[in-house]
Amino acid sequence: MRRLELIPGFSHFPIPSLRKRLRARTKLFQIMGDVVTAKIANKALDGKPHYLLDAMLDAKVTSGDAMAPRSAGLSTCWPRILLLQPKSETSAGLLSTFGSFDQWEALQELTFTTAVIEETHSLHPAVYHLNRRVAVAHVGWLGDFYCKGHLVGHCDRKKYREERSELKILPLFLPLETRASK
Repeated sequence: MRRLELIPGFSHFPIPSLRKRLRARTKLFQIMGDVVTAKIANKALDGKPHYLLDAMLDAKVTSGDAMAPRSAGLSTCWPRILLLQPKSETSAGLLSTFGSFDQWEALQELTFTTAVIEETHSLHPAVYHLNRRVAVAHVGWLGDFYCKGHLVGHCDRKKYREERSELKILPLFLPLETRASK
């Protein structure tokens, strides 16, 4: 949200809509602070990251330090800055073990990068267009009919677990780049 203040202190005037917005903003910062505090406590217990925010936080980080980049409007730059930092010991160890990141096993060990990719998939709708698939045959499924060669958008695989019925039909659709190479 962009703040436009032509008069100093205008956002604190007793105008009902401004007061409501200020209360909502305060509540959002409180909720984010609670989430950060809970994630720091959980990470201190088991020591492994479960989500992108977990991977960015150290156990010694206070919730105020973690909230500073978010409240400063740098929420889009923060992950990029962390990714551009010098290679960690994990990356150096993986490079010495595998030689390069061309192998799938090496990429699976990069938990922070995987968390960034999963976060991007969950937040950025344009990424779903990269997951398009092509029907390999005429398919009728759940009342819909897909002709052979029809493009099908597929959402984030992390959200669709094995028990979901959508995964049972996925072998009927090939990724778009696979079809182009045939």
